[in-house]
Amino acid sequence: MWEKIGLMAAKKAAQVRRNTEKPRGILKDHPETANQIVDYLKGMRLAGHQIDNSIIRTTIQGVIVVGAPELFDRVVGKDKDGQLVKFSISKTFAKAFA
Repeated sequence: MWEKIGLMAAKKAAQVRRNTEKPRGILKDHPETANQIVDYLKGMRLAGHQIDNSIIRTTIQGVIVVGAPELFDRVVGKDKDGQLVKFSISKTFAKAFA
C-alpha cells in the first residue's frame, strides 16, 4: 500500500515539474503566470492545506485574472452549434496542476 501511495505522489510531482519546466497549451506564452500558479499551490500544500479541484480552479482563475486576463478572451474552439468558445478553466485543465 505504501508503495502505491509513493508512486502516486511521484506521478503528481512529475506532473507539477513538467508544468513548471515548460508551460504548455494556453500558458506557453505566459510562463510567469504558470510558475505563479504552481508556486501558490505548492505553498498551500506545504502549509498543510488540503487542495481539491475547486481550490485549484479558483487559484488558477485568480492568478490569470491578475497576471494575464487576456487569456479569458482567447477563442479556443467552437461548440456543437458552431458558436465560438472562449477559454475557461475546465476540470481537465485544473487537473493538470493537481
